[in-house]
Amino acid sequence: CDDRPFTVGFIGRMVEQKNPLLFVEVMNQLPGVAGVCGGGGPLLDRVKKACHRDRLSSRLEITGDLEHIETLGLLCRLDVLVMTSLWEGLPILVLEAMYAGVPVVSVPVGGVPELIEHGRTGLLSRGYCAEELATLVRQLQNDR
Repeated sequence: CDDRPFTVGFIGRMVEQKNPLLFVEVMNQLPGVAGVCGGGGPLLDRVKKACHRDRLSSRLEITGDLEHIETLGLLCRLDVLVMTSLWEGLPILVLEAMYAGVPVVSVPVGGVPELIEHGRTGLLSRGYCAEELATLVRQLQNDR
């Protein structure tokens, strides 16, 4: 029996492009859900402050910089990977998540819609709405 809590994660550089503060907003919409925010960068302090401000520190782990092997280990701990990027090419992280069997909830950015067929190989939001992304995460939580 696995007593581990349902865990949602963001993995990426803490930069504007990756939009990590949207992930913090998503976590605000998911009370009772554990989260992990993996990666370092110039927005790391803002992400930490947002977590503290929103009282998420008890259920949202922030790792800071990760080596690639640590990223893969973190990915395997997740029940859902959330991607919030403002722009992307073809993100390898989505492929790594699929290979690891971790469902992806993502905004429809760059090449992501070429990798994720909504409802079949992952879930795509219509845009950058934290409530919509959280609803998609809950859909996966309720129907594993």
